[in-house]
Amino acid sequence: TGQKRNIEVLPHAVTRDVKGLPGGSWRIGLVADGFEPLVLLDGSPVAVAGMVGQGRAVVILQPLVTVANPARAPESAQAQLLTQAIAWAAGQGGAPPGTASGPGEADTRPPVAADLTQKALVDLPATPAWQGIASVISSQLQTAQLPVEELAYATGRRTLAETLPGHPALVVIGSHRLIEDAELPVLAEYVSGGGSLLALGYESPEKGAIQFLAALNKALGEFGVTFTEGRPAGQGVLKRHPITEGLSKPGRLGPGGREPRRKQG
Repeated sequence: TGQKRNIEVLPHAVTRDVKGLPGGSWRIGLVADGFEPLVLLDGSPVAVAGMVGQGRAVVILQPLVTVANPARAPESAQAQLLTQAIAWAAGQGGAPPGTASGPGEADTRPPVAADLTQKALVDLPATPAWQGIASVISSQLQTAQLPVEELAYATGRRTLAETLPGHPALVVIGSHRLIEDAELPVLAEYVSGGGSLLALGYESPEKGAIQFLAALNKALGEFGVTFTEGRPAGQGVLKRHPITEGLSKPGRLGPGGREPRRKQG
C-alpha cells in the first residue's frame, strides 16, 4: 500500500503509441487464457484482447481508462486506448497485409459483425461511478463513426437476449448489474459467431459491486476470462515476529487473490 505501481504497455494494435496511462491501487486484475495482454500493472494484466471463435473481445479494468475530466478526453492516453480498442474489436483497425509490427496487427480475419448493422450497443449506467467512462465511451464511438444505442436494461426486459439478435457491430458491457442467466448463452453465441465485445470491470464502492463483478465473470467465463480480486504482485517483506526469526528475506511475490463469487439466493 502506498508504493508506486509500475504500468507496462505491451505492443499490440490496441496499444499503438499509447503513452502515459495512469497507475493505481486497484485490487483486481485479470486472468485470461489465450488472450494477448495489453497492459500490465506490476506484472499482472489489467487489459487483454483476443479472438473468440470468429469474433473479437477486449477486456479492460475500468479505472485504467476512466478520464476525470471528459472534456479533455480526446487528448488523453485513456481515450486513445479506448478508440483503438473499439476499432480493433469492431474490425475497423486492421493493418494491411505485410505491415504487422506486433500482436493484433497481423492480417487476421475481422469479426463477422464488422459487416453487419453498424451501431454499438452500450450497456453502461448513468451512475456517478460510471459517468466518466460512459461519456468517454460515447465520444470515442462517435469518433469511430458507430452510432450508439443504449440498452436501457430493466429486469426481464431490454436484455442482451432480446437485443443481440440484431447483430450490432460492437457491444460494450460493464460490471454494473446482475447479468441474467438467459443473457449468457446469447452473448457467448454473438461473440463466438463473429461479434465484437468491449468489457469493463470495476471494483466500485457502490453497493453490490462484488456481485456485479462476479456476474460479469460468469459471462466472460465463456471465453476463458476472469476478473480477480486480491493482492497485486510485489516485493515480499518480513515483519518481526517469533515465527519469522531466522527466515531469509523473501523475493518478489506473484499476484494472489480469488475470483469474486456471485451471491447465492
